[in-house]
Amino acid sequence: MDHASQRAVLLRSAAELFCRSYRVHQYLEKVAPAVGTEYAPLAKTLAEALTEARSNIDTLSHRSGLPEGEFNRQLLDLLGRYASAFANIHETLIYLPSAGVRPEAIGLLKATFGKHYQAVDPSIILGSAFNAFHFDFSKTLGRVLPDLKKIRLPDQKNTVLQNPICDWQSPIGWAVLAHEMGHAIDRIYELSRQVARELSIDGASPQYDWLREFCADILASEMIGPAAILAIVSIEYTLYPLRRIHKPSERTDKRPSHPTTLWRLRVVAEHLAAKYSIDYLGDTLDRYEDAWNASLERFETPENQDIMRHVDSLQYAICAKRFSEAIRKRLTSELTNPHLIAEASVERCLQRLRRGDPIGAQGRPREELQKLITEYREKYEGSSRQGPEKIQAFEKLVAEFREAPLGLQTLLFCCALRRDELIREAVDRSSSADFPIRFENLNESLTVLDSRAVSSLTGNLTQRTL
Repeated sequence: MDHASQRAVLLRSAAELFCRSYRVHQYLEKVAPAVGTEYAPLAKTLAEALTEARSNIDTLSHRSGLPEGEFNRQLLDLLGRYASAFANIHETLIYLPSAGVRPEAIGLLKATFGKHYQAVDPSIILGSAFNAFHFDFSKTLGRVLPDLKKIRLPDQKNTVLQNPICDWQSPIGWAVLAHEMGHAIDRIYELSRQVARELSIDGASPQYDWLREFCADILASEMIGPAAILAIVSIEYTLYPLRRIHKPSERTDKRPSHPTTLWRLRVVAEHLAAKYSIDYLGDTLDRYEDAWNASLERFETPENQDIMRHVDSLQYAICAKRFSEAIRKRLTSELTNPHLIAEASVERCLQRLRRGDPIGAQGRPREELQKLITEYREKYEGSSRQGPEKIQAFEKLVAEFREAPLGLQTLLFCCALRRDELIREAVDRSSSADFPIRFENLNESLTVLDSRAVSSLTGNLTQRTL
């Protein structure tokens, strides 16, 4: 990869890291004072630690004249330290009282997953680990309290979905919970087990772990659209300096293996394109491939890189593609939530978000409404036609202005697209000298977007209820 492409990947990671750190600062400013002065010193210490962790990156921007390759090398090193500090500081947020999951996040999952949400009946919490998780609380408790089975039924489950604390006010971040709901649904319907039997996949193998992840990703895309995988990509970029994203993670006694995020992104992109004949994720996929290639070149020797690319291609065809096709064949109507994210609707939503307007509902396009008004005026204003005919025509015109709640899949996808658009604009306009300042301005824009996303979702859910 050339230096400019490498820098674009690093700046994208920096933008995500700055954003998440800014959200932690916002969380500390809101939570600590709300629960009592005794937490103020803890919040102050965490905020100062986060600021200090970023300070070296600010210093780098003042070193003018560095060759591109050297700037990239130093930025990667500093981002690695910053990402590590952020992840550790995020974990210490557990020492502060939780703000709790916003009710809109619960409403979002209820509206998109319907009866499946009722079947799973999850407890949704904010977690200090910077990642999203799902787990069976009863099973986890049973490991440390074996006698629990004497007082609870063996098959009684307490599903917990966990979202990272820093994303507590971001509906775009909440979308990752759809993936965790996908795991919970898979556990009920045993979709991945059926596919494993069909394809003779060993349940103790990394390939079975990958199958379960693809299954959860596809179920999430069925229920909530592309926003779920975009939320996962965002998390991946945040910790990019710490990870070898070009390889599946290793399986351990405590953690299953995960397929690469690039595979997962491709699987979801191909699934949605096959179903709706629309390429929702092409741009994201192209840019994330640059991040994958940068990781490969960073960790592998030049002689191994072509071999690794060939192995990756074979593994995707033999595992990811074959597994996802088998999953799709087993998707019954009960496991789908058909939705169409129309391109015209997306563009209208993006225009509103660029103006700072909410997008909870949508009616006919402005141009069509203006045409109807003109036609009404030409026919009735100054005309001798009055009485019931004019009243009926006016009532019909008014009815054309009614808006219906926007599909939640469209709403989330458009907010995610606008977020990506803002980040790309900041990255593309950044130089080695001014990127910290640009990302500070970006944080403010992303905060406003989160606010619009919350108000859009609140209005949408309210309209659905009414």
